[in-house]
Amino acid sequence: QTQRQQLGTLLGRPALDQTLDGNALTMPGLPSVQDVEARLPGAPATREAQLQVQRFAALANVERARRIPDITVTAGGQRDQTLGRNQAIVGISIPLPIFDTNRGNIAAAISRRYQAEDQAAATALQLRSDAATARQRYANALAEVDTLQKDILPGALTAFNAATTGFELGKFAFLDVLDAQRTLLLARAQYLRALAEAHRAVTDIDRLLGDPALSSGLSLSNP
Repeated sequence: QTQRQQLGTLLGRPALDQTLDGNALTMPGLPSVQDVEARLPGAPATREAQLQVQRFAALANVERARRIPDITVTAGGQRDQTLGRNQAIVGISIPLPIFDTNRGNIAAAISRRYQAEDQAAATALQLRSDAATARQRYANALAEVDTLQKDILPGALTAFNAATTGFELGKFAFLDVLDAQRTLLLARAQYLRALAEAHRAVTDIDRLLGDPALSSGLSLSNP
């Protein structure tokens, strides 16, 4: 309970659902390509990269502003004895940036901004590549689950039932039953591994998008 509350606080969702969906033995729903593409700009890695771009762009603007010298204005008063009255005196000082135009800092800030933009573009490409890889893993798992459900598992179960019946009738040896049982158990284990891989693929997409609820409520879709 404590760990769940801490996780909810980190995710900004203090009231996390306290129930499990119980769908571990079914194929999870897969977001469409359009859904994934629409959410990639809001992915955590994308947002972080864009923040870096904005940061260095702002820094470049600051450095540009620093090349413009500050104007110093002074004001005061002075008694003119000849005229017999006080006179206001205003002074303006403008330093001439003959030797220091802040070019070095400006160039460095602009270079960092370009690097941040390149990194943001590379991050976007990497996210798309990772999402495509996860979708392919899901497609492979889906094909394996389909084959196991339609062919391998029914065949293994039929063989096991036949071996059991044959053993009871004295037509098969006990080793035949054990062999059929082992084949059935291996097929079931392979089925569970394929399901687990499908869930991992969808979870990886959710992690990339930063939205664990993205695939909830979606129907099964072909990649």
